[in-house]
This record gives sequence, C-alpha cells and structure tokens, in this order.
Amino acid sequence: MVHGAVTAFAAALVAAFLSCSSAMFIVPLDKQYVPVMMNGRKVADKTAYHGQVFIGHPNPQNFTVVFDTGSGHFFIPGSSCKDPPCKLHNQYHRSRSTSAIDINHDGSRIKGKYHDRDQMSIAYGTGEVVGEFVQETLCLGAAWGDEDAERPENCARVRVITAREMSTEPFSTFKFDGVLGLGLGGLALDPEFHVFNMITKNRALPPVFSVFLSHYDEVKSEIAFGGLDEKRMDGPVTWVPLTMPEQGYWRIAIQSVRVGNQTIDFCEDGTCNAILDTGTSLLGVPKASVQDLLWLTAREVSGDEDVDCRTVEGPPLIFELGGNFTVQLNYEDYSRPGAAELVNNITNETHNICRASMLPVDMPTLGVKVFLWGEPLLRKYYTAYDTENLRIGFAPVKQEIPASVLAAREAAAQAAAEAAADAALPECRKARREPPTRFACTPHRRVARGCDAAATREGTARDASTGRLGTNGTAWENPDVTLLGAMGFDSKAETPLPDMTTYGRTPALRWLREARPLPRLAVATDNAATRRPRQKVQLLLDFASTFTACVLLLAVAKWWLASGAR
Repeated sequence: MVHGAVTAFAAALVAAFLSCSSAMFIVPLDKQYVPVMMNGRKVADKTAYHGQVFIGHPNPQNFTVVFDTGSGHFFIPGSSCKDPPCKLHNQYHRSRSTSAIDINHDGSRIKGKYHDRDQMSIAYGTGEVVGEFVQETLCLGAAWGDEDAERPENCARVRVITAREMSTEPFSTFKFDGVLGLGLGGLALDPEFHVFNMITKNRALPPVFSVFLSHYDEVKSEIAFGGLDEKRMDGPVTWVPLTMPEQGYWRIAIQSVRVGNQTIDFCEDGTCNAILDTGTSLLGVPKASVQDLLWLTAREVSGDEDVDCRTVEGPPLIFELGGNFTVQLNYEDYSRPGAAELVNNITNETHNICRASMLPVDMPTLGVKVFLWGEPLLRKYYTAYDTENLRIGFAPVKQEIPASVLAAREAAAQAAAEAAADAALPECRKARREPPTRFACTPHRRVARGCDAAATREGTARDASTGRLGTNGTAWENPDVTLLGAMGFDSKAETPLPDMTTYGRTPALRWLREARPLPRLAVATDNAATRRPRQKVQLLLDFASTFTACVLLLAVAKWWLASGAR
C-alpha cells in the first residue's frame, strides 16, 4: 500500500514536471479533409494533420509534414523527383543549402559519382517512396532565424530521405509535402534517422511529446515537444507501459473489448493490443473481428439519407487496459458522418445504416490481434509519448469550443425551445403571421397562458406576454388594449370584451365609458402616472355627455317654441 502511494506520488511529480517544462515548444497543425465517396455519396473523410518544418541553415526551406507515430524516418520530395506527385509539392533543393552533406544510409559521406549512392524504399500504407540520403539541419515549427545564435531547442542535425520517386496514391491526394516519423528507434535504420531522439540528444528537453487533435476546424490542433500542454488536459494523465517496444511501435496491451455490455470473444484471452498511429484517420480493427464490431455498432436510420450519424445514439466501444483503466469511444467518436445504403438480398429492400469508421487490419508482421488507434481515439484523449520510460499517457482532452460554435448551439437550442413551446400550444396560437384586413374581436375570456377552451372554440385569444389579440390563429396588436389599461381595467383578469365587429373604433370608447371598472387594477397601470390620465379622460367624457345633452335640449326647446308660435 505504501509502495503504491509512493509510486502514484512520484508519477504525479513527473507529470507536473513535464507539464511545466520551460523548454517545451509547440507546433500548430493544420487539417485537410479528403472526401471518401461511395455510390455517389460522401460517407466519410480521410483527414491529415500537418505542421511546418524548416530544412537548411542559414537559408531554410519550408515544408509541411505529417507527424507520424507509425513510422521511423523523415522524407520530403527532392528536386530530382519527376513524378507528378512530387511536382504538386514543395521540393528540396540540395544546391540551395550550405548545411547539407550527401551521405549513404550508414552516414558515410558520398565519394565519387553521385549515381552510385545508396537509395531506400519505404512503404506508407498504400503508397511507396524511393529516396536518397542527406544530413541536414532540421527545425520543427519555426526556422533558425539568427545565423550567429546557438542552435535552438527545436533544431537538430538529422538524416533526411529526399524522394526521387513517389507513388500517386496517397501523395497526390494530400497537401502535405512529406512525413516525419515519430515511432520508436526500432523503426529507423539508424538512431540518427530518428528525429525526436536527435532533438532531445544532449539537451535539456524532456524526451516526451504529446498530441492534441481538435474537434473544431476553428481551433488549431497541435503537437508539443518536450512535455505535456496542461491547458489541453481536462484531468490527470494515466500512464500505460508499452509492450514489445523493440519493434518500434507505440503498442500497448488490451485485456478485453466490449460493445456496450457485450464482450468480444476475439479478445477475451487478453492477447489483443493496440498501436497508436497519428498517421491514420480511422479506427483499425483486426480483420477477423471487424464484421462483429461493425454489426454491433451499426444503427438503422429510417428514411433519412442525409442524417449525421454522429448524432444517432449507439453503444459505447470500451477497451480495458488493466489497472482499472479503460479507454472508451462513444457513438459520436467512432461513427462515419454519412449513412450507407444496404440492400436486403431476400426482400430487395434498401436500408440506411449508420456505421463505425473502422479499417480492417491484415498485417501479419504486426500480429493478428492488433488494433490501430487513429483519429477517433486521438480526438477523445490527450496522448503523451515517453521515449525514455517507454510508456503512453492518456488524459481526458479539454476541447476549446469556438465562439461561432457556441453561438450556433445557442441559436439551435433557442429554436428547439420555441418549436417545443409552439408544439405544446393550442392551434389558436400557433400561426402568427399576417394581420387581418379589419379590426375584429369575438367575445372571449382573457387568460394568463395559452388559450382556454372557450377562447379556442371562439377562435380568439390574447397573448399573455404582449397583450395581442388573435382570431382564427392570427394575432395582431389591439389598439384599444392600452386605453383599456389606462381606464383602470385589469389586463390580467378574466374580462369579457365586447363584440366590436360592427362598431369599429369610435363606438369602442362608448363601451369603455359604460363598462363597469373591475375592483382590482393592474399593477402595471395602478399608479399616479396612470390615474391622472384616467381622471382627465373621465372628465372629458362627462363634459362631452353634458354638452351633448345641453345642445340636444336647446335644440328641442327651439323646435317646440317654433312649433307653438306657428
């Protein structure tokens, strides 16, 4: 127990040191999408994250590269390459660099004619590169600016492969120029080909790099060299030891795999393992188990071809790594964006199915029970790679949500709330578009919320928040509502309104004068500012009535006198 506590305390100290390393530098990563089409529909995107490097000193040449934990060498297109993919990218010009040395694979200088020099062929998935060797000054993320300054922490002398040949696939599809391998030393011909080893050699830079992949295009992804970027972590880091590190892969053991509550028999014996690969955009699955995992994570979508499958609920995919630590991918993490059309051979019916982004892995040199953890997992976890202690760290990632996404979410939530509220209202309040051609009201009762049964039957309602009257589902501003409040009527009481269909505006004043005031006045109108106008209006109405009566009386008297005189 004491030993375990001491170990945990030491691990916490190491993590704190790595996250506070002053020598750490960060390289921002750009993201490129390449659509994957099936039957004329986009079902997924291949993605690539690439950052800048600079080769040569004092006149650096700029390139973009993928930082790939699944390979061990660094290559860029050379100026001698005539293949079409090379022409699409920046090419390295040996003649422009005064810091370059032409070498063979063992590091020996080239002597005699250059056509006798060593060459090397490297396979990258479906692609292949053939190149030559040069020793150069490499800087990650930023160029070595000052000729006279000491070489900065992000620069080192390394062995570079300059490509003479590049296959069309995949290099003509992507924007990045080359690949910088960050696998372990076992994948490299020589330690001097291993860029990160050369960067940390005889330096104060800790031998750890870490990867953050952003969910949002507005926020840059990044790779940190020399430690962990604490602002990208949403919790403590858990370190998992590597298995078979001599092979050069960032490989860890998997004890079991579950889809929801169902354990996969294929990994039940505890012999499965996973390789973390920053160079793949999918989740690689052993070929023998890919069908089981695809069907267990599949969800049918009824009738909607354009649905985003990342919003369709499904079971979690859970990997148990030992020590009570699990790695979990939810449906939004592993799903392809678009649904796939599948035809039932028996009924000939077409079904839209949401599927996981899974790639069958069939590489006997890696083993038959190997998962490749690519972008789906690397977006879910902040991962750190310790070349000295041969371990991988996992921490919950802290995603930075851009303002545009927050605004869109708020607008969507507001629209959904309004739609839900509208759906819950009676029909008499749902459509509020154009006002009627004439002012008309039918008798109804004023209610605080919604429409009561009487108002619904008569097709008229008043909105509680705006004091608007509505007839047959249409609402408009009642010009007499303000006057009603000014005369002392409670706008929140259940008050019968007159039928004004045949009266129009002027007779409404007569009704207001003759109506009986309510005993309870509205709080909003029961104050000195509104009582004085009410008194004035009342006096004016009384004066008008008296004056009218007098005029009528005088007219009658004049007529009677005139009649009597005749």
